[in-house]
Amino acid sequence: MYTNPAPTPNMSLQELRNLQLSSLRTALALGYLLDRAVILPKFYCSADATPCPLNSHIRIATFDNFFEGKYRESNFLQQPKVPDAVKQNISHMPLISHAIPTSPSSKQFTIDSNSVVRFFHNNKDRLINFGIFAGIKVTFADNSTANTFNQKVYKAFLMSDYRQLKVGKLWF
Repeated sequence: MYTNPAPTPNMSLQELRNLQLSSLRTALALGYLLDRAVILPKFYCSADATPCPLNSHIRIATFDNFFEGKYRESNFLQQPKVPDAVKQNISHMPLISHAIPTSPSSKQFTIDSNSVVRFFHNNKDRLINFGIFAGIKVTFADNSTANTFNQKVYKAFLMSDYRQLKVGKLWF
């Protein structure tokens, strides 16, 4: 699991979307490498931190063609059928503490797939909370794996124009 930070007031909608989808890509890469499902965070659709569903950003039917069963909704841990043994067995391991800056002055970080496996594969906790992924990218040591994963993400992230309800109005 991970967290999307609340947007800043001067952030454009495109910057917000790119930041959140980049974080989703990082989360899916971790899930792929560790053979775990990703618990999605809340997503935002405006600079005023209005929450929205993932299908406001990407088409879920297309996303499911590539990642079905590999993720859970943000409210997964609030579901009554999720056992307490799962809800209470969480380790907090911020990914940023294992990532390397891409340059001395950069706010961009990378972590390679071998390091991900070395640091986290033997973790026996049911859930790992990795914190915030903003500016962190997972790189793959194997070009074949990188190409396969990147193609899945490229095809799965088909932009959506779906908007749920307008604030203050009900649509029937």
